[in-house]
Formats: sequence, C-alpha cells, structure tokens
Amino acid sequence: MSTTTTETANTETEPATGPSEGVGNPTRSSLTKASPAAKLRMGVVTVSIWRNLDQEGRAWYSATVERSYKDKSDQWKHTNSFGRNEMLVVAKIANLAHSKIHELESRDRAAAAYDESSFAKASSVRERA
Repeated sequence: MSTTTTETANTETEPATGPSEGVGNPTRSSLTKASPAAKLRMGVVTVSIWRNLDQEGRAWYSATVERSYKDKSDQWKHTNSFGRNEMLVVAKIANLAHSKIHELESRDRAAAAYDESSFAKASSVRERA
C-alpha cells in the first residue's frame, strides 16, 4: 500500500468541519473554507494537517483523520469511524502525520529566523543611511 502526500498553501484556519471548531483558535471570526497545509493518504484513509495561529500569531498544527467509502448509490462518502481492518492503517498514517507536522514546524522556525535576519539587515542598512 502506497502513501500519497499532498502539500497545499499554508492557511491560518481549519475548515468549519474541523474538530477544534471554536476552541482556542482566534481566527474563527474570519473563517473561510481553508485548505490543509498537507494531506496524507494511505488507501482509503486520509489525514489532513491544518495550520492554525494562536493569539500571538504563532503557528500550531492539528490533524483530522477520515475514511472514504462508496455508499449503495456508488457515491463517495467520508467518515471518522474505522473498523478493525483500518486500525493499523490509521496508526501508520498518524505516525506519518506526526513526522509531517514536525517538518512543517521546522519550516516555520526556519522562515521566522530568515524573516528576523532580513529585518535585522534592513534595519542596519537604514541606520547607515
């Protein structure tokens, strides 16, 4: 079984259907349908990783897990319920999501450090002028 990783543009909010709706997320007042920061798929199980901002503007990540299936009319549906056969897949993809969140946090730290160094350089150039 292969794993598919999809990265999308970082966003500041979770979708309206996210599990932490309205809890500790000040960006809710300007809620729009957001895209996940990353999406991992293994068979019918998908993890969406969401980038959120706290009140100080620091990023934190959360994840949602869902299983896709076709109903009796052959339409794709999604659920957060998993049977015995999906449990090991959920564990494996949760492990991958954990690693992906660490990678995204590392990128955030690197970008913040770059922004700080760029600001410091720009300030010193202005002081010399």
